[in-house]
Amino acid sequence: MDEFIAQTKYGKVRGKEQGGMLGFLNIPYASYKRFMPAQEPEAWDGVLDCTKHGHVQMQGKPPLLWWKGWENDEFTEEKGLNLNVWTPAADDGKRPVLVWVHGGGNLEGSIVNPAWEGPNIAGGHDIVFVNVSYRLDVFGALYLRDLLGEEYKYSGSNIDLDKVTALKWVKENIANFGGDPENVTLMGQSGGAKSVGNLITCPAAAGLFKRAVMISGCAHTMKTLETAKTIRDRFFEINGLKKEDASKLLTMSSEEIMAMSEKYRKIHSHSNGPVIDGVVYEEHPLDYIAEGKAGFLEAVYIGYCREESGGFWNRTSKDPEARRNSIRAKFGKNAQHMIDVYYDPQLKENAEYEAYRNVVNHFNYANESVQFAEALAKAGIKTYAYRFDFEGERGPVHLSDLPFYFRSNRDNDPHDSHPEEFDYMNDIMNPALIGFVKNGDPNHSRLPQWKPYTDPDNGNRMYFGENSSAEPFSLSTYDHDVEFLEYYL
Repeated sequence: MDEFIAQTKYGKVRGKEQGGMLGFLNIPYASYKRFMPAQEPEAWDGVLDCTKHGHVQMQGKPPLLWWKGWENDEFTEEKGLNLNVWTPAADDGKRPVLVWVHGGGNLEGSIVNPAWEGPNIAGGHDIVFVNVSYRLDVFGALYLRDLLGEEYKYSGSNIDLDKVTALKWVKENIANFGGDPENVTLMGQSGGAKSVGNLITCPAAAGLFKRAVMISGCAHTMKTLETAKTIRDRFFEINGLKKEDASKLLTMSSEEIMAMSEKYRKIHSHSNGPVIDGVVYEEHPLDYIAEGKAGFLEAVYIGYCREESGGFWNRTSKDPEARRNSIRAKFGKNAQHMIDVYYDPQLKENAEYEAYRNVVNHFNYANESVQFAEALAKAGIKTYAYRFDFEGERGPVHLSDLPFYFRSNRDNDPHDSHPEEFDYMNDIMNPALIGFVKNGDPNHSRLPQWKPYTDPDNGNRMYFGENSSAEPFSLSTYDHDVEFLEYYL
């Protein structure tokens, strides 16, 4: 048997040797029509060549930091959804499986990035690594059910249903790539972590994974139905589109729709997310967890960087009132609290841009991460909480932790944030993640004892840094005066 060929439900695929693993790239896992739920891909005859990266889901251009080093710049809706698999061997090994959901705020990003590939994170660990593409921006999260009819009832949440479809593909096919379909960990960073948090509370995803890793994000970008409709109506108004003309979106080019989204984003900067519509998501994520519906989870690994927003903005101050308006546009009903508690008081002692960073640090990442971890621990789910404090070259900002999980370096890290003297952080953080993937426990010999939370006050939070420590921390320590959902109208 050819060691580079594996069988899927839809046909055979040929991979290649890559970094000591077998890589199968650009495997089709679903097709779709615009705003409609994903469908099974067409089967193929013969052996499909899966030795090169494929297309990228439609998104804004030019690309930012996700694509350095890729070999294809095709942005399209036309070719469906794809995924990549890296495995030690396409045999019957029943290895633990790690499924990676890329970041990008659910607006951008791709599975084509040399820094975040399987051999980096999984090489030598005897696990299978999968990363999945999914629809982005309005293509995956524009709510149209009330305008276009019941066949579009999933339109506001296809962005996450695509990931459910990918997890079902893993369930049905990963055994042929040497993986164990009953031992799947779902992992994401930033927008990907928000998706992982969402899927913990998605009935259709229950049982498709048993562990979850959320790096800099959780389920707080989910939208109420009222919020989703308001966003949609504003999108139409800004672009001069009447509700009765919503069907025009079905025949416009991808580029036209993308231009409309970019015009909208110049005014409204909230994160993208699915809808609590009673179809895909039934209720508020914290209520879902409190009712014990996430009990299929064995364990969770969740945390954030101490200075998340430091990676987003340059040191340029803006007019305070203009910034307050930006906060109102991003945080909805939570905005005034953000201004009164986290923004205006900081203006007295810090530069304006520092005051805004304080808002984003607390609300987009720290507050929600801790609150979500509290809910999971209250539900009896073993919860490992952490904060990334390593200063390095850039400080503990958004994305600065990811190279250490992936063991990236200057040769394959597009952020150039990982000089060789930081290798010891690889030796702390990558084994912690892999241990969690294999057996639900991140503890290893180079870390202090990391006690999981079994209730909000019974556990230790890990502080990753030059001298990592695990210290008591109450998961009830967050701002209780804000709604968990980021953009709530």
